[in-house]
Amino acid sequence: MSGIGKLLLHDPRVFKLSRRQLLLSGAATIFGLGIGACSKSSTRIAAQSDVVISSFVTISTNNTVVITVPDIEMGQNIFTTLSKIIADELGADWSTISVKIGGGDPVFANPLKGYQATGRSQSVRGFYQPLRMLGATIREMLIQVAAERWSVPIHECTSKKSYIMHTPTDRRLRYSELAEAAAKLPMPTEPRLRPDTELEMIGKTTPRLDTALKSRGEAIYTIDLDLPDMLSASIRHAPVLGTSIEPLDNESLIRQTGVHSVVVEGNYIAVVAERFYQAKAALDSAKLSFTANSANEISSADYQTQLEQSLNSDTGIKLDDGPDIESQNKDLVASYWVPFLAHATMEPMTAVARFENGSLELWASTQGPFIARAKIAKKLGIDPQAITIYRPFAGGGFGRRFFSDFCIQAAVIAHSVPGRPIKLIWSREQDMAHDYYRPAVAARLRGSLNETGKLTRLAAQLSGASIRESMAPGSLKGKVDRSLFSGLTDCPYDFVDRRFVWHKQSTPIRIGMWRAVSNSQNAFFLESFIDECASAAGVDPSKYRLSLCGKDTRLRNVIEKVTEISDWSSAQNNGSALGIAVVKSYGSYVAQVAEVEVVDKKITVKKVWCVIDCGQAIDPGGVRAQMEGGIIYGLSAALFGEVTINKGRVAQSNFHNYRILQAEQAPDIKVVIINSGAELGGVGEPGLPPIAPAVGNAIFAAVGTRLRQLPLRL
Repeated sequence: MSGIGKLLLHDPRVFKLSRRQLLLSGAATIFGLGIGACSKSSTRIAAQSDVVISSFVTISTNNTVVITVPDIEMGQNIFTTLSKIIADELGADWSTISVKIGGGDPVFANPLKGYQATGRSQSVRGFYQPLRMLGATIREMLIQVAAERWSVPIHECTSKKSYIMHTPTDRRLRYSELAEAAAKLPMPTEPRLRPDTELEMIGKTTPRLDTALKSRGEAIYTIDLDLPDMLSASIRHAPVLGTSIEPLDNESLIRQTGVHSVVVEGNYIAVVAERFYQAKAALDSAKLSFTANSANEISSADYQTQLEQSLNSDTGIKLDDGPDIESQNKDLVASYWVPFLAHATMEPMTAVARFENGSLELWASTQGPFIARAKIAKKLGIDPQAITIYRPFAGGGFGRRFFSDFCIQAAVIAHSVPGRPIKLIWSREQDMAHDYYRPAVAARLRGSLNETGKLTRLAAQLSGASIRESMAPGSLKGKVDRSLFSGLTDCPYDFVDRRFVWHKQSTPIRIGMWRAVSNSQNAFFLESFIDECASAAGVDPSKYRLSLCGKDTRLRNVIEKVTEISDWSSAQNNGSALGIAVVKSYGSYVAQVAEVEVVDKKITVKKVWCVIDCGQAIDPGGVRAQMEGGIIYGLSAALFGEVTINKGRVAQSNFHNYRILQAEQAPDIKVVIINSGAELGGVGEPGLPPIAPAVGNAIFAAVGTRLRQLPLRL
């Protein structure tokens, strides 16, 4: 398959390479260029059409360059952005490249993490420099071969559109003609990166490679897979965590049309059938009963009360040594609350698995393939190396697909039906009711204002459960989960003093990473509080924030720019008002101004201005799209998002009672990018945190009511 943007599902068995392997096989030459150096060994016979294959780059005999992106594409544009980083440095013909999504393999470990995972806005940040070095390395080796063939100096040769050219004579050779010989050369120790003046795509907007595929319905998602002899499975979970299914008559289910088998495993039951609708119909008709667990039958209202009351206790754990909160000035105090939130990905959890002869193949759009492999191996009692993972496009992730529960379930079901692939699809209702939710958190912030009204000291108490502790019980060993304070401990404001306390809570509700993780709620707490401080001081909210910038020019620049483009100083018209918020997260600074209209208590967000400084925009169009997506996703949560629990059961079941922003409700969004030249920051998550406080602050400016709980309601 060739042509721009063709999706080639990556078979990771082809790429069992260490970071130091140079694989050679027969007439085909294999570059084992991971993130680093390489050695010479062989473990795989290359396809006859391949001239050069590596973990990230394949050069075919027709001169097509096939690029394998190491992270999963969830809509965040790394399918295009990571590809063009290599292609631009390599000098590949962008109009003919093909792109693969990398499967599960240690060679695709993100250098910032040390393992393979997609998240924390680290795809471009982690792979930018290594992928440029990879492209430069291959380019220099190809140039060296061409120069030797022509007997000309290397500096007279250039690379462009998958050709090496001799500039004085205009001679040229295709990459595919040079690749085999290039692989036999010593690796350049310090390949020269192209200067900015020679870059054709990095720093410029490139049309997304996946847009046409998705528009035409050609993109492959896990839910689209249709393998030969495949069965389908539908699943039902026990409604309350910690409960299990009572014994039931499996035979009555198996007798239903199309049903192949039934799998009961702890807290879930799965029906396997020839078609998904047959499996779901059989499961829907089953009379299921579950064990009781009164300890887990909580309500979200009671849990909120528990968290808020804990803020009054003296049992909190200090983040760092320092004076007690109660012993300090209490000039300004405000309490806030955010509820549980679901990820609500458009594609529900889906995985395809096939178990045969002690080995497992898994097709799943997982953000954490290394965890999925380890947990499946432990569950099935097989060697992790016997597990092969393929990763199609993901229909949304936002952190949910980092958790491997659906992958393990598919593996267990496939293990019970060896030899046949099984496609497990969660219904929307099951997906909504058995998520790993963003934790509910209560907060109390105290601020000391000096004689001019400037905030000089911040003390924050948080009450809520730890995602880290829920994933690895006992791992904190009495210490604070510092990630709970992301956006508070590292906020860029120039406070003289800051103190933080955690009131540790437990919850039977499954919690996990949600887009922007703790920054999503802490930005609402802090930026709402900053606005309250500005109001108490009688100072304009934007000028008040500028007074807290200190020497942080990036912070100052985004604030000044967003007030400029939003015409902040102009009079508010037509019953609308402006609100501002600025957040530093994942290495990027984002300032937003929201224009909000309030009529008969109905809140309408009319326009949002957004300024981001992510150091350098590798793909400005992609950065803007991520800011827009983060704003829309964050607005859905700010205006509607709330998961409520009744007797341990999630009340929401679909988009009719877990609302998301509709097209006609979406505001006009203007995004401006500041290229400060600072170290690369993330873009997938930083667009979300400022929007809720910006809207809340605008509501206060419009009607004088301060909203301290999400979702925002008057």
